[in-house]
Amino acid sequence: MFETIPRLVGIDLETTGSSFNDRIVEIALITFEYGKRLPDYIERINPRIPIPASASYIHGIHDADVVSSPVFPDIADLVLEKISHAVIFGYNIIFDMKILSNELLRCDRIPPNLRNTILLDPFSIWKKLDPKTLKHAYKHFCGKELAGAHNALLDINATYEVLSAQIKQFPDLPNEPKALGLYCYPVDPSWVGSSYHFIWGENGEIICNFAKTKGTPLKRLAEEQKAFCRWILTGDFPGDIKALVQKALNGEPLPVKPIE
Repeated sequence: MFETIPRLVGIDLETTGSSFNDRIVEIALITFEYGKRLPDYIERINPRIPIPASASYIHGIHDADVVSSPVFPDIADLVLEKISHAVIFGYNIIFDMKILSNELLRCDRIPPNLRNTILLDPFSIWKKLDPKTLKHAYKHFCGKELAGAHNALLDINATYEVLSAQIKQFPDLPNEPKALGLYCYPVDPSWVGSSYHFIWGENGEIICNFAKTKGTPLKRLAEEQKAFCRWILTGDFPGDIKALVQKALNGEPLPVKPIE
């Protein structure tokens, strides 16, 4: 399958924590064009906030290690160029993509539209079959021990090997990138964006789908519940959801329901 993909990019991030609002401290990208591997990209990032000890314990990156590293805005355009129009893969890639989307929004870049991006995820595949960690997946599918886990480049290389082995081992998996992406992350047509927080109403309006304001049109929320909307902008929500709410607060035109 990979030989048919014009551009395939693997992403792994090490971060300051496990929420979508956390910051990147290391990014690794591996790129293939029609199956041919291009030079790898790995960069440590100064998150401009202290790295919690709990995060450093996992990935081994401390404040002193990134004090002279670039900040994310310095590399944002390069990262966007590498991932644009690509099929993207990673282990639990939806987490990495939402962290990355928020980093891009902070520096006024437009993140990829996750609904229109093919995401391939061996974690999602294996979770459907037998949920395990990357370390277990690497041992199971590749027959090797994963030394140095939570090093971004090692992790994404291992993820590529696992994904390749899964495709070979499970012939019933979809053999076309878009179909496999939908297998990993089925699209709910009622969602506006990449999560359940806003949905399309019967008349094409965008409706809030959570909390006490569930069922309220987004336009009305922006007019009458500004504090709630600002809470979304500062809370642990996907970047495209925040961008949608910001549009409503700004009085900008909102997305139109796609024609089915």
